Amino acid sequence: MGTRMPRTLPALLSALVLFPAAALADGPDLAKIDEAYAKRGDPASAKEVDALLAEAMKATPNDPQVLWRQARWNVWKADVLTGDAKKEMGKATWDLGDKIVKLDPKMVEGPFYGSLGVGQYSEGAGIVNALMQGLEGKFNDRLDKALQMNADVDRGGPMLTKGRYYFSLPWPKRDLTKSAEWYNKCLAKHPENARCHLYLAETLLEDGKAKEAKVHLDAALNAPEAYDPPEAVRVKGLAKKLQPKVEEKLK
Repeated sequence: MGTRMPRTLPALLSALVLFPAAALADGPDLAKIDEAYAKRGDPASAKEVDALLAEAMKATPNDPQVLWRQARWNVWKADVLTGDAKKEMGKATWDLGDKIVKLDPKMVEGPFYGSLGVGQYSEGAGIVNALMQGLEGKFNDRLDKALQMNADVDRGGPMLTKGRYYFSLPWPKRDLTKSAEWYNKCLAKHPENARCHLYLAETLLEDGKAKEAKVHLDAALNAPEAYDPPEAVRVKGLAKKLQPKVEEKLK
């Protein structure tokens, strides 16, 4: 005697076929996460991002769309950290990037955020220590892959990161010319990237080009906030700290 099908099962199957969106539980609200992230300069919105991502990561830990948003959030928070705290956050981002690569190799966010994670881990550990640990190759492997896939993601983020890489290396590996070249590539396509203007100003100043540095420092100081208000505010704060150094070199 065969097992009898419950009466409710055919109705459930029909609902799944005819109304899949209604029958299945909704996934994470990515638009809501992005909306809160866009307002992350506000403490209440920052808490909301944390809460939304924690819920999403718990519900769908293998969804690349959730993973890269968590990585993006980690990068933002680690940007103002130092030492072990930055190292720890960087490793978490590094792991997220690598996980995205395994889940969906076609997503540029995997190698891109993986490289940012390695970079922030290295900054937290100290660049010289990171070089001794062999992290330079891990960083460049991921970043070069992102550059090949889509150099324009995150307003030219991979190009910006490559420029910062050449600036951050200690002597004799440091290359200010290559650093400036990558920033200029980024700005040629993304002139609104305020952080790129700021980093280029730093590079030019270190290269003895104070007048050129001032041009890009001014661009960072006067960057329109509409494209990303929290990022613009943060960059302007960093630009104000650089301003006295530029003015001193111009005397």
